[in-house]
Amino acid sequence: MLSTTRALFVSALLTWVAFTASAQPDVDSILNVLETAPPDSNRLRSLHRAGTIFLERGDLDKAIALYTELTELARDLGNTRAQGLGLEQLGTANYYLGRAPVAMDHWQQSMAIRLALADSTGIYALRMNMANGMVSMDDLEQGLRAFFEVLAWADRNGDRSFQASCLSNIAMVYALQGKLEDAASNYRRLLVDLKSAITPVDRSIALTNLGQVHLDMGQPDAARITFTELKELAEAGHMTYALSNAELGLGNVAQLAGDRIGARAHFERARLGYMAEDQTNDVAIVQERIASLNREAVDSLDRAYLERFFHGATQSALAEAHALLDSAITTFLFNEDTPNLMNAYSALSEVERAQGDHRSALEHHKLYKAWSDTLFNAERDKKLTETAMTYEFEKKQAAARAEQEKKDQRQRLVRNAIAGGLAFALLFLGVVWRQRNKINAARKRSDELLLNILPEEVADELKATGAAEAKHFDTATILFTDFKGFTQLSEKVTPAELVAELNTCFKAFDGIMAKYRIEKIKTIGDAYMAAGGLPDPQHGPPADVIRAALEMQDFMQHHKAEREAAGKPFFEMRVGIHTGPVVAGIVGVKKFQYDIWGDTVNTASRMESSGEVGQVNISEASYALVKDVPGLTFTPRGKVQAKGKGELDMYFVDGRSAVA
Repeated sequence: MLSTTRALFVSALLTWVAFTASAQPDVDSILNVLETAPPDSNRLRSLHRAGTIFLERGDLDKAIALYTELTELARDLGNTRAQGLGLEQLGTANYYLGRAPVAMDHWQQSMAIRLALADSTGIYALRMNMANGMVSMDDLEQGLRAFFEVLAWADRNGDRSFQASCLSNIAMVYALQGKLEDAASNYRRLLVDLKSAITPVDRSIALTNLGQVHLDMGQPDAARITFTELKELAEAGHMTYALSNAELGLGNVAQLAGDRIGARAHFERARLGYMAEDQTNDVAIVQERIASLNREAVDSLDRAYLERFFHGATQSALAEAHALLDSAITTFLFNEDTPNLMNAYSALSEVERAQGDHRSALEHHKLYKAWSDTLFNAERDKKLTETAMTYEFEKKQAAARAEQEKKDQRQRLVRNAIAGGLAFALLFLGVVWRQRNKINAARKRSDELLLNILPEEVADELKATGAAEAKHFDTATILFTDFKGFTQLSEKVTPAELVAELNTCFKAFDGIMAKYRIEKIKTIGDAYMAAGGLPDPQHGPPADVIRAALEMQDFMQHHKAEREAAGKPFFEMRVGIHTGPVVAGIVGVKKFQYDIWGDTVNTASRMESSGEVGQVNISEASYALVKDVPGLTFTPRGKVQAKGKGELDMYFVDGRSAVA
């Protein structure tokens, strides 16, 4: 693959697909029609519309059932064109499911019908999709030959749409092969000769990829011109994602030229754009690029950059780089982006080495090596699987041809024609394959994200019913924390340092909550809120919430000592706990979150604000439930005035020997 700063290559979604994503009827109404529709051409159309919807939704089993019925009904009705379409879509769905040999059987049958119908457009469209499949399976040479065959047909017929699709894909294959000049040449032909045949979005994709090719060829001036053209196109068309790609590309150009301040400005704009488009992986890539700027500035003692962003403090630059890489690694793990994850672990190891944290640097270098091995093994296993599948298919294809020889001459000729076409195409549709991966990955990411936002029980209810009812809990233990002097500290450090420090503390707190099976509710500025006893009443009893609070204070004390030794400002924390009834659930339909309500929450907040730094302050209600727990000791404070609550009995609790 290509080697520079960040491969900006974007899939050129120009390949012809047998169905479109045009405005589609509501699937429920179509299914209702199918329940009573007679076996006629109208039923065929309804089956096709419903199958397309389920295919695009990723409900592949349902799509297969619908297209199987469509194919059989079309055969019974003698509608060979619809039968060919059904077979093609059956191939698509089976390929989505990783059943390449089954898919090939369907596509071969579909190709036979297209040949019999002399449907040249359909034949070459199918061959081009199969060429994309070969590329996606790393058979680059075969894929390239197939694309050139389709391009020759498109040139003869003056089909500019096919020409554009082929040129885009040919350029992509050359780039993957490392033949960068050939890739650039085809991108230029696409952008110049076929300018009127491609949409602004397709043009933005081609410019993005051409700019990256120029970077990989060591042509920063050409890359700058290309990314500037992309930026102008994106601004004129209000294309936020393309504009972010342009800013990222210009940032890479500036970084190569040593203009780190300019590069950071481009990267920050790219990050904002990707965030607006909810492109989390691209945000993480930009974070990795900013971290690399910080590391370069420290290594080269770039005073202008360090003064501009960190008041000259190299350790602050490294701290921000560490925080950015931490965040990026979390995203890459979440998105299963192994190549970028490897790069981020390697970069984090270098940052930690510069910070003097050699133990962590070694651990992250080991992780980098482990993921490198994982990627290598995955590629090896993929090759073995492809070889086995190809062998099985070819064996089955040979048997089919032998059987066909026993039949009539016309059918044998058709089969031979198909075999000739299949010399250029063994598998299917890289674009659709990538779409399938995106569908599956998006589904997995959405489920994981939902579980990261909501408790599992609530997430399951929400997915099953589309809503989650609020529930009453008789006994929940609420924990609040707050940092002393947060506002004052925020005036002494940069925003990046402040966020990095908050992230360090809250990540530690998240780990403690997970350890004691306590539900984190939310953070509010510098405050942290969690609750035990919900949504599962067996999780997070009062004693465990107190143990967690003590462990949080222990962490803060150790972290304070580290910060003091380094001459850095530090946080000190109050913790308050109260037990009582609450209502918990989610409200609204946008940016929803699991939350809790009731006077218990207010009282817990007062326990925190009425407490003292370094202490865990609990209410009379919590004390009554844990007073006999071994290992915990209590200091009665008597009645303490609490804002809006009057005087309340409170207790400081200790027992660090009880912390696991």
